Amino acid sequence: MNFTNAIRSTPEIAQCLRNGLQALGGNSGKVAVHETRDLTGSVDVDTCLMKRYPNAPRWDYVFGYRDRIYYVEVHPADNTRKVREITAKLQWLKQWRKRSARSLEDLEG
Repeated sequence: MNFTNAIRSTPEIAQCLRNGLQALGGNSGKVAVHETRDLTGSVDVDTCLMKRYPNAPRWDYVFGYRDRIYYVEVHPADNTRKVREITAKLQWLKQWRKRSARSLEDLEG
């Protein structure tokens, strides 16, 4: 399964799939790829799942590049409190994938 199909088979975020890095909006410049034509889409996970998980420490973005999946958190972790926040977001992401986004987990294998 490729990135696009994995997103489309994940009902909670399927409607949020965007071309290239469009889902990253103003943060798209923080991601550099060698060949932009090899980008297979992106999702703003945070915004897409905000209503469903309003109090969760949601991860920011996911995108596909050359049939691989990449998870992006754009906030710095420059002090202990922020590191804890990023760690909480990572734990949430892992749990959410196991519960609701198995197809994304399968891409990493």
